[in-house]
Amino acid sequence: MSEDKEGGIFAMLTAVLYFLAMLVFCVVIEHFLMPGGQPTVRSFRGYECTDDCSGHEAGYEWAERKGITDPDDCGGKSESFIEGCRSYAEEQGYGGEDDDDDYDYQYLWGE
Repeated sequence: MSEDKEGGIFAMLTAVLYFLAMLVFCVVIEHFLMPGGQPTVRSFRGYECTDDCSGHEAGYEWAERKGITDPDDCGGKSESFIEGCRSYAEEQGYGGEDDDDDYDYQYLWGE
């Protein structure tokens, strides 16, 4: 091979490697250093949301309107609705039949 061809191939490989290095650098910056780069997982009062938490919010508001205090009274067809209802009931401090009146549920739920 002539020196001109070898120099051209070397320059092309160098350019490709440089491009790949810059691409990797940009991906790393986007995903690990920039706040908006990583996808965020939304949650509603300790329960993970799959989309916009609207099902959890609806269940929570329903339980609030109905005065639900026992998480076992929450039902429905939507898991997110039930979780929203349960989160409201859990915040009310229901501990079941073995509920200890001295237990500080406000501390447990961080309020």
